[in-house]
This record gives sequence, structure tokens and C-alpha cells, in this order.
Amino acid sequence: MNANALYKRSSSVSSTKYILNCSEKITENNPTTKDWLNNLKFLKTISRTKSEQMTHKKILEGVLMKKHDVVIKISDTEENLKYEYDIYQKLVEYKVKGILHYICYFECMDNIKNINEKRDGICEGTGNNTRILVMEYIKNKSFGLYAWENSNQIKSCLKQLLCTCLDAFLKCGFIHGDLNCNNILIKNTKSTTVTYIINGKVIIIPLYGFKIKLMDFESSKTGGTIKQFYKDFRYKFASSFTEYIGGEVEFINNQAVKKLYDLFVKYYEECIHNKDSLWVFDLFPIIDKL
Repeated sequence: MNANALYKRSSSVSSTKYILNCSEKITENNPTTKDWLNNLKFLKTISRTKSEQMTHKKILEGVLMKKHDVVIKISDTEENLKYEYDIYQKLVEYKVKGILHYICYFECMDNIKNINEKRDGICEGTGNNTRILVMEYIKNKSFGLYAWENSNQIKSCLKQLLCTCLDAFLKCGFIHGDLNCNNILIKNTKSTTVTYIINGKVIIIPLYGFKIKLMDFESSKTGGTIKQFYKDFRYKFASSFTEYIGGEVEFINNQAVKKLYDLFVKYYEECIHNKDSLWVFDLFPIIDKL
């Protein structure tokens, strides 16, 4: 896949497939994005105060090609967005489900301190080298912050997450590296089920209105070990899930939450001696009790 190409696969952008080379849109005659990536605003899911305090990176909303709502992640030195986009491309290559659609990556000259919602676009032609990642816009809040209506929705999203991470690990050794509830977005869907095929095993998960979209791959890697796989769940996700779901959702079964936490600890400790990563399917009966 071309690192600069825009491949439409997401209904949040369009149902029509097309290709756009973002880098080639920056030319001597048109040095900024104001004609094709503009209408910048602070992202609604991030507090305005937090957005204004960001110095070496910014996350904004924008409009692509005058009609598609997108999220724009911008960085100068703090984050290697090209690396994050490369990890995304690897997941797409292996046809991993449940990941956020990254539309394109490009670089240009600008001063990140001056990029805000008062600007018509990005890439003013002066300042430091600026890295830009354009992503699918999801209007809902994250898995951790969403106002859940019933436990079936949570059970479904948790099972999707386990299958997405396991599928990616078995295909390319993918380790997220920062697997917390706020790096999992929730997208509305009219589909009733999603099917995973992992090591020849067919897993059909009811959706209850939502699909997960895993994002933020700047701490991710491929070629990881089973110990690193379970470490991500043990030290990142288990505590995050306990805090956001176990601590905030009134109707959740906290005994089941604790059992899941204990199993993540156990799997991490025992995986050093046992390479069976398919342990995660043993969690499904516990998830059903949430």
C-alpha cells in the first residue's frame, strides 16, 4: 500500500472508493491544505483546555475534500506519526478487523504552535517539519467514556477487542503497547454480528449496535512475543477496564470484572511457561457474566 495514498474503506468518509495522494496535494502553487483539508476545530471528545495546552502535538477535527469529517493528528517532534501509520498499514495488509481507518499521512512545513481552529488550513510553508495523520472521524466517545445502556453492549465490544488483538498477534506479532479503554473507539453499526476466523476457529460475535475501532499505534510493534501480548492486557487494559467499566458502570457485575482482572494477571504470569495464546477464549464465559 502506498504510504501517502487515501484508500476509502469507511462509511464515515464515503461509500465510494477513491485514491488521493496527500503529499502531491502540497505544491508550489498550492502550498497549504486550505482548499482540501480545512475547517479546523478542536476535537469535541477532548476538552478545550487540554487541546490548547498541547505544544508539540495537536488533535483537531477538519473537513476533507469539502465534505468528509475527519480527525487530524499533528506533531512536530513528540510523536512519530509515520511510524504509527506504518503499523496501521501492516494491520491492513493482514486484514485485521476492528481498527480505526487511517486515511493518509504526509509532511509539510508549518509551525505547530500556530495551527488552531482560526486557521483555514495547514502547511503555511514556514516553521519546522510538521507530520500530519488524517483519520476516520467517530462521533462516539471511547469504550471507557461511553454512556453504556446495557451489559450486552460492553460484552460484545470486549469480545471484539480480544479477537482483534489476538488475530493481529497471531498474524504479525502485533502488540498495541498502550491498550487502555480510551484507545478503543465505539462506532455505531446496523450489522448484527461480526465474524472472526482465528487459527481455523470461527467466532461469531453479536454486535448490539456497536463495533470497536482500535487506534493510537505510536507505542505499538509487530514481531512481539506472547509474554508481551499478555503484558499489554495485564498492565494496561486490566486496570483501565476495572477503573472505567468496573468503577463507573452501575449495572456491571463487579465480581466478574475482578475475575477478569485476576485472569489477566494469571495469564501473564503463566505464559512464560506456556505458549498457548488462545487462553483468551477462556475469558468469554466470564465476560458473559458481566
